[in-house]
Amino acid sequence: MDQEHGSTAAPGHVGSRRRLVQFGCLVVGARTLAACLPQPETDAGATSAPTDPRGGDSSPGTAPLARLSDIPVEGGLVLRDRNIVITRGSAAGIVAFTAVCSHQGCQVTSVVGGLIRCPCHRSRFDAGTGQPVAGPATQPLTPVAIKLVGDMVVTA
Repeated sequence: MDQEHGSTAAPGHVGSRRRLVQFGCLVVGARTLAACLPQPETDAGATSAPTDPRGGDSSPGTAPLARLSDIPVEGGLVLRDRNIVITRGSAAGIVAFTAVCSHQGCQVTSVVGGLIRCPCHRSRFDAGTGQPVAGPATQPLTPVAIKLVGDMVVTA
């Protein structure tokens, strides 16, 4: 028996147990952290674009973002790679905002029912104005200047 520590384990085993307990704490901590991260919600029928299929350069007025026909009337299109959400309220009435939620910086994921939706904390923004209408966000989405050139939506 180890007189100093009141243990019958050999000194080499104490370090092994300590490492095992530390590893177990690391695994539990990682799982706890993962459970706290925002989980994206899904919206049936939502439109988003994971990449910009048209490419183009990034200088104002020349960067094609989408074709007008890509943006559903009374809906919108999220350009994830550009952090832009374009909404369309009427046949040609389009506006754009940053796709970064003003609450904690998550990326919005869809435009459904006249609302731009953020999956992280369920903030909702008016698709025509970018103003917050639900959730913890209190600041509007930042407008992005765009214009129509023929049937192409480009940065202005």
